[in-house]
Amino acid sequence: MVRLTLDDSNPSARRIGAHLILLSDSQAFDADVPEFALRKLTKRSTPEFLIALPSAVSIKYVYVTSYAVDGGPSIDCPTEMSGSSTAEAVRKEFPPPPAIAAVPVVSAVFREALPPLQCGKTRIDATVKRAVRPGWPRGLTKSARVQIAVYIDSKGTVVRADVYKSSGSEEADAQAQFAAYTSTYIPAQFLCQPVVSEYLFTSDFEM
Repeated sequence: MVRLTLDDSNPSARRIGAHLILLSDSQAFDADVPEFALRKLTKRSTPEFLIALPSAVSIKYVYVTSYAVDGGPSIDCPTEMSGSSTAEAVRKEFPPPPAIAAVPVVSAVFREALPPLQCGKTRIDATVKRAVRPGWPRGLTKSARVQIAVYIDSKGTVVRADVYKSSGSEEADAQAQFAAYTSTYIPAQFLCQPVVSEYLFTSDFEM
C-alpha cells in the first residue's frame, strides 16, 4: 500500500499526484500517480493505493521526482528516498483487506536495468565529517541527550537543523542544534551519486 502526504507548504491544496521511481537491486520502474483527493488524518494524505509492477521483484527504494497539485503544472521534487519493505514483510504487517478490489491500482512500467555500481551499494547513508562539540548548557543539573534532524543538500551543506528529540532543557537543545548546524557532513549517495539526505545528530551531556 502507498499513500502520498503533503506538508503544510500548500495549505489550500485539495488534490495531489506524483511521479515515482521504484528501485530493486537491479531494476528501476516508473509510476505516474494520478491526482487523489487529500484527506486530513494526522497529516494531509491521499487514500491508500496499490502499485502494480510488470514483474515479480522486491522493491528496495521509492522516491518522488515530481508532483502536481490541483491540476497544476508538474513541480520537480528532489526528495529523500524511502526504504521499502520486502513483499513478505508487507504481507505479514498488512494482510490483504477484504475490499482489495476497491483499492485504486497504479501501474508501474519498467524504466531500465541498473548497471553494476562502482561504490558497491545502491544507497550509502550520510555521515558526519567533523562533529562540533556543543557548549555546556547553562543551568543543566543532570545528564541529557538531544537528537537533531539535520537536512543536507547534495553538496553536504546543512539546509536545516531541527530538534528531533528534546532533552527537556531549552538551553541543551539550543547548544546541540547549533553544534549540529555548524558540523560538516558527507552527503548520502544513491546509485553512487550524492543526493539530498538527512542525518540524526546526537549530543550527550554527561554529568
